Amino acid sequence: MECYVVDTKKVEIPLLQPTGFTIEIRCDDNVESPRDWDNLGEMICYHSRHDLGDREPNGKNRTRDRYTQEELKEIIERPDVISLPLYLYDHSGITMSCGPFSCPWDSGQVGYIFITKAKAREEFGWKLITAARRKLLLGYLENEVKTYDTYLTGQVLEYIITEDETEEVIDSCGSIYDEPDEVMKNAMGELLAHVRMENVKQSTPLVQPPVEEEKGA
Repeated sequence: MECYVVDTKKVEIPLLQPTGFTIEIRCDDNVESPRDWDNLGEMICYHSRHDLGDREPNGKNRTRDRYTQEELKEIIERPDVISLPLYLYDHSGITMSCGPFSCPWDSGQVGYIFITKAKAREEFGWKLITAARRKLLLGYLENEVKTYDTYLTGQVLEYIITEDETEEVIDSCGSIYDEPDEVMKNAMGELLAHVRMENVKQSTPLVQPPVEEEKGA
């Protein structure tokens, strides 16, 4: 995936020497798939060209190897399973959604994300899966798909703060799943914290070691 710069901001802080800093927000091309995290839902996808969905604990095989498409369909139809369909749009890149895309030629259903009621009760300590709790679980599953889509579309971000004069990296952070404006706001907060610390260092007088009095002969 080709990395690109999302936003750049020059910051001048007159009270500090040197005064100039640059905050650069760009895509992070060195991130792990969020489907390798400890997720609530199980995501199973079938595609002839793209390797999608969850991995087995060994990190090599996809969980789609657990089931045939017919077996997966039987699981989804069980009354103890809560699921959402997964659709993929594949044209100059890929993007995933829980709803179908408008273009029928470059898109289609590729799988499901689901959770059993037994796992939900175990995770949350529930005895019953009410309608409200079912809706809550569907929201969790949809958010996992949105996070995965952010990864698939290369929109995971990182920020890098450099000092203009020395080009020294002051701070950096990657694997950020957030909007560029929020990332810039957080980066500014980190820069200001750095500036405050530097101001303290520059304003604190050096403490001279005590001079020992000469003892009389």
